[in-house]
Amino acid sequence: VEALNTTRKEVEETALAKDAPQPTAPRLRLEFLDGLRGLAALLVVCYHALVEATWRVGEHGLPPLWQHLTRPLSYGRYAVDIFIVLSGYCLMLPVARSSDGRLRGGVIEYIKRRAWRILPPYYIALALSLLLIALTPGLRDAHDGSYWASEALPAFTPGALISHLLVVHNLNNDWIYRINSPMWSVATEWHIYFLFALCLLPVWRRLGVLAALAASLALGLAPHFLWQGALDLAVPWFLALFAFGMAGAVIGFSKGAMHTRLRERAPWGVLTLLSLAGLLALFARQPAWWRDNVYPRDLLLGAVATLGIIYCARAAGANTTPRPLVLRVLESKIAITLGLFSYSLYLVHQPILSLVHLGVQALNPAPVARLLLLFGCAVPLSLGLGWLFHLAFERRFMTAAKR
Repeated sequence: VEALNTTRKEVEETALAKDAPQPTAPRLRLEFLDGLRGLAALLVVCYHALVEATWRVGEHGLPPLWQHLTRPLSYGRYAVDIFIVLSGYCLMLPVARSSDGRLRGGVIEYIKRRAWRILPPYYIALALSLLLIALTPGLRDAHDGSYWASEALPAFTPGALISHLLVVHNLNNDWIYRINSPMWSVATEWHIYFLFALCLLPVWRRLGVLAALAASLALGLAPHFLWQGALDLAVPWFLALFAFGMAGAVIGFSKGAMHTRLRERAPWGVLTLLSLAGLLALFARQPAWWRDNVYPRDLLLGAVATLGIIYCARAAGANTTPRPLVLRVLESKIAITLGLFSYSLYLVHQPILSLVHLGVQALNPAPVARLLLLFGCAVPLSLGLGWLFHLAFERRFMTAAKR
């Protein structure tokens, strides 16, 4: 009887342990990710300020010295690539560190969390952009010399309004840049969230990270080749950049033996430097296949960004002194603060730049003076109003830990 009672007690304890919530890995905080996101957002703002300032005259309208000084900013469009890689990396981190490789709470809860985080600030910024267009006569004229107005208008057509409400405006070239042109990437990333949960994660769990990368490349490049570039403005191959970020998180934090060996033995710093040097050489030489197609540039830049993130994560975990220079920059207070309100900054900066440009062009300044006025006034104003938008609207939709 004693033995039977002991056995029954063990069975009951085992059943209770099985039903109890499984312990999760402690929350991981990689501050350099916020810093990288913040600097990327600042680069986008500066890029759009340059485009706004030179929209009428073009970059060649500036003196040669200023053309050279502003040349790095002309590549600011590629900062969006970094956003997508970071998104894949951050969303995959808790999955890669979990014991079952699944989303916390399941797919439905994951979509709810993403919707709560992304959509309310998006809709508020959309409404404010429409209000600004309605109340500012100059912004209602697509030919006023404003780069933003030339793309944002007409803003009040049924197609533009409904597609933005449904977050599908990136699927039609007539709607993709309407109202607030940078919002095209919000729609593309929103669609990627679903493909991540319903396609890439199942493939990764069954076949591994290489299969997930292959699936992302096939799905992301299929529209380009099947529809002769009709959807290229939506950049569907960003799905592969998202998968690069996923792969970075798996390599950096998965407990699998193969990933552990790769994480500990590969020279990530050397690989990052070599790949970055190769990428810069391609940008400098501009071979025909590189110049005529956008997707190779995005894919290679995404791969380089992934290598750099893996290196930074390894260096951050090593706690060496002194820390590498790249970490000291990305973990600086300024960079991290920019990262905390980078989404707000991205949502509101373009209308602000255009509004300041209306005032600047009334002075009819020379091209260099126009450039300096926009960078001296519009960029700081975008940062300040982006921070206020974050405090007023975005912050309440962030997780408690992030707040």
